[in-house]
Amino acid sequence: MPSSTNLKDWIWPIVAGAAVGFILLSSSIFQSHPNSGSTQPVASYSTAVSKAAPAVVSIYTRRLSSESGELLNDAAYRLYRNLGMVRNEDLQSTVLGSGVIISPDGFIATNRHVIEGATNILVILADGREASASIYADDEVSDLALLKINLPNLAHLELSNEQTTNVGDVVLAIGNPVGVGLTVTQGIVSATQRVGGDIANGLYLQTDAAINPGNSGGALVNSRGDLVGISTSILGRQTEGISFAIPTPTVKFVVDSLITNGRVIRGWLGIAGGSINAAYAREFNIPTEHGLAVVGIAPNSPAEAAGLETGDVIIGWNGKPISSGAEIMQNVATAAPGETLTLSVWRQNREITLALEVIERP
Repeated sequence: MPSSTNLKDWIWPIVAGAAVGFILLSSSIFQSHPNSGSTQPVASYSTAVSKAAPAVVSIYTRRLSSESGELLNDAAYRLYRNLGMVRNEDLQSTVLGSGVIISPDGFIATNRHVIEGATNILVILADGREASASIYADDEVSDLALLKINLPNLAHLELSNEQTTNVGDVVLAIGNPVGVGLTVTQGIVSATQRVGGDIANGLYLQTDAAINPGNSGGALVNSRGDLVGISTSILGRQTEGISFAIPTPTVKFVVDSLITNGRVIRGWLGIAGGSINAAYAREFNIPTEHGLAVVGIAPNSPAEAAGLETGDVIIGWNGKPISSGAEIMQNVATAAPGETLTLSVWRQNREITLALEVIERP
């Protein structure tokens, strides 16, 4: 991998990214500080930014451009390249993103799509230092990747399972949008437990904090500067104020598994289903409007072995009620193979209990 000195010569976004700028949007909004025990309004989030921003990095990657695959299959182009008439750099494009330092020894969490196909990765810290990064491991399902750099005295943000995030909480998105440099935007948590694609992807936080290309992999923090998520995507280029982040507990689960196993091991029961609502619960006399209606059972799966049936509704997990069908599916995905889960199931106007042993997701 090229040295950081050579990497300085890439292209203009790197120069722009090295200039660290803290921009707070809507700083005049007053918000009571959650869980602080104080009734004084918060007129500034500078303390939270001072805590979190030093751990957020700008990421620049080089990868083969979309046209390069076709060109490399062209005989005439290969001949020109072999004759030195085309440089390797002509086949590459620069992609930018963000990341979060999560340990003092240089682990960085970011999105997999930021570094996918990268031939070189340059990381620029908030204090201006630069380092070449290596890909330690990545996970396609969650779109998370773990990078490693070797620098001393690294600020970092802790990954915690204890972080509770509620709709209406103030959040700050910190990253490097469109290469302008480290930038902070402010909004609230618009929703939790948003489902994206395969439920094994996890449940997302939705926020109206401004997130733009280049923010991917950056930090979403609360008003105390604690990491609550990794900024991941926007709904679409034609929408505003609808962005998504991977919650910190999901990031921690993936990162811990990547470090321990080199891959993410997910639990599986062989259940296909969907969340019920109040109308469904009334029609079938279910005592709660929160549950997972079972619509399919995989052959030779733990669900089949335990006697779960199509038409059952899962209303509890290990003696606790669930808030949605998506929640139970995520609980299964994060369970360890060999673990026994006790499911409360509503079947034919009565509640039964089934014990299922989790296996690794095929």
